[in-house]
Amino acid sequence: MKQYITNKFVTENILIFLFFIWQIGAVCYGEHIPAGNGLGWDGVQYSDLAQHFYTLVFGHQLSEYTVQRILPSGIIYAVGKLFHLPLSNENMPFIFGMYNTVLLAFGVCLWKAIATKQHWSAQIRLISFSGLFLNFAVLKMSGYYSVLTDISAFVCGLLLLFLFLSNKNISLLIVSVLGAFIFPTLLCMGLIFFIFPYTKDNDDLVNDKNNLKASRWSAWIATACIVGLALIFQHTVINKDSSALGRYLWLPVLCVSVFTLMIYLYFGFRPFFDNFSRSFHKLKQLVHVRILLAFFVFIAMKTLIHFLSNGAPGALTSWLFLQVLLVRALAYPLIFLISYVLYYGPIVFLLIYFWKDIVNHSKMNGFGLLTLLFLYLILSINSESRQLINFLPIAVFTVSEMINQKILPPYFTAFFVGLSLLMSRFYFPLNHGEWPSLYTNPPQITLEFPMQWYFMSQGPWMSHTPYMTFFILIGLTFFFVYQFLRNESVRS
Repeated sequence: MKQYITNKFVTENILIFLFFIWQIGAVCYGEHIPAGNGLGWDGVQYSDLAQHFYTLVFGHQLSEYTVQRILPSGIIYAVGKLFHLPLSNENMPFIFGMYNTVLLAFGVCLWKAIATKQHWSAQIRLISFSGLFLNFAVLKMSGYYSVLTDISAFVCGLLLLFLFLSNKNISLLIVSVLGAFIFPTLLCMGLIFFIFPYTKDNDDLVNDKNNLKASRWSAWIATACIVGLALIFQHTVINKDSSALGRYLWLPVLCVSVFTLMIYLYFGFRPFFDNFSRSFHKLKQLVHVRILLAFFVFIAMKTLIHFLSNGAPGALTSWLFLQVLLVRALAYPLIFLISYVLYYGPIVFLLIYFWKDIVNHSKMNGFGLLTLLFLYLILSINSESRQLINFLPIAVFTVSEMINQKILPPYFTAFFVGLSLLMSRFYFPLNHGEWPSLYTNPPQITLEFPMQWYFMSQGPWMSHTPYMTFFILIGLTFFFVYQFLRNESVRS
């Protein structure tokens, strides 16, 4: 047994070594997104920020939306000035790529610290590492489209999780404040962790049959509210969302999309409302001073963001984001799930399979994880999967905590790592032919090849043929994983 565990840890270190060999190779020699000469679309602004940070930020030349993403460019600006680096557009994909690599090294250290703190077995450590790092979002996108804030948001989310588990409240507030300038949702994520501290409660919640009817009705009501809003926004948002591309108008597909969305939300909400009255009493742990302090920090940061900006909200306001989020869920049936599996790999399968157990287990650890699971369940219907990258650490953590209590067949680890690598598509080239410009062509050009090789991994821009292909392949893969977990000795 000791030799088996030793071999597992050797495998872990080899996997980490190979991961960084690939990461550095992808940054230095891999393919880069053709748009913007390797900068992409959003990356043009982030590159400009890294070169003229002081002028743009303190000259109030940025929108509120952009101010919430300035920190990575600010770090590169400061490092460039300190070491006299040539911060040109030509060098920016490489500089951002190496910056992402350093962040990922820090992320691996955080993952190791969390795994050690939670006493994860060697098997769970490999599965959790694969869920965090061996996916399209990290293995492919961090080098291919490096001039983004996504990796910064991912590692910051991992850091917030570590501080939450360590009950380091002051550090949690500081990182939350910094996160407000990396990714719009990081501030709220950190403040929720701050308000609801991490606890260990071994008092299992047993389902009360008297509350089953109430929990079902509550889940249906919550589902109806969200689906109803999506249908209300259907006609008002479609002209504002350039990624709609006319795909929301075919009534038969819309009906199936609505039905599958209702099923997804109902079964997603159900565990939260089971034993709700009992779990509600745990709100006594809430310290009111923390609410006031978190509220003060939130208002202060929003005021600072507005002060630094030019007063314009930017391309995506909070209200428009909510509307677009709801409407995009109806483009194709379960398109959001397809896009998350494509982007984050088979960890999504485990999240779905163990969802009820995960929610019930989170009820014993305070309301921090539970609140975020509830909020991100709603946000998960947004098919633009990269916008939830800061939630990936929480998803992997909750899955790992759950299966750490299970007995899995030894070969499941090798299967999961292999499946993660296969589904990451790190080996798959995305550049095929010359890309037409989005500035001189209609947005429907993204539905056509060669651009679709890239956009088929981005939910809102997935065209019909890739969607159908991935729907079948992912459905079959999930069925295989489901049968495997169901039939093998997966028990507590």
